[in-house]
This record gives sequence, structure tokens and C-alpha cells, in this order.
Amino acid sequence: MGKVSIVRTSEGIRQAVSNFLDLIGGLDSFISRRDRVLVKPNLNGVEGCTNLELTESLIRMLLDSGARRVTRRATRCCKRSDCALMRARA
Repeated sequence: MGKVSIVRTSEGIRQAVSNFLDLIGGLDSFISRRDRVLVKPNLNGVEGCTNLELTESLIRMLLDSGARRVTRRATRCCKRSDCALMRARA
């Protein structure tokens, strides 16, 4: 069965990502150094869009944890042509 965690934070999204990962065993329980990781955020429109700062924080944390490569897959980015996530080098 999958693991789920829900956190509230006033410390920012990156800290919230770190907190929810800790609640489900930490990032190291899911990836190992030099792993290749695919991130598939929900980028199908403004109302159903995964928070871009959350996705970017997760990608940066994956890279900081030693992932060899992080690939993100999305067909569009919330109708925002200036999306930092799609320009990010991951």
C-alpha cells in the first residue's frame, strides 16, 4: 500500500516537502545515490495543477540527495509560458 503524509507549515514549501518526506521514511528510503528519477507532476490546468514551487523543491532535493538525473514529464505547465519549472535544468 502507498504511503501518504499531510503537513502544515509556515516555514515555506521546501521545508514542508522535507517534513512530509520525513514522515514517510525520508527521501533516502525511496532513492539511492546515482538513481535516475522520473517526476510526473499534475500540470493539466490552473485549477488541477501541482504547485510549481513544490515540484521544483522536490526536484532540487532529489538532485541534492545524489540522484544522477531527474526527468520531469508534463505536457504543459498551467498555461504559464514563464514557468520556472519547465526551464529548470534537472
